[in-house]
Amino acid sequence: MKKYIFSIIFLILGLVSFIVYLVNGSSVKADGTLVEAFAFIPIGYLLVSIGLVSGVFIAIVTKVKKK
Repeated sequence: MKKYIFSIIFLILGLVSFIVYLVNGSSVKADGTLVEAFAFIPIGYLLVSIGLVSGVFIAIVTKVKKK
């Protein structure tokens, strides 16, 4: 489990990014412009993707080394 800590951290950070986006919400100013923290969405997807790819990579490397 210790070898997956890198992947777990990125997965958790990605989920936190999505939660921050949902909690922050969005609003419309009086002049009609939309105010939202849109950057959290791609950052969340990027962090979750890094976590998944690194987890799969670590699992494959571990299986290859055991043989």
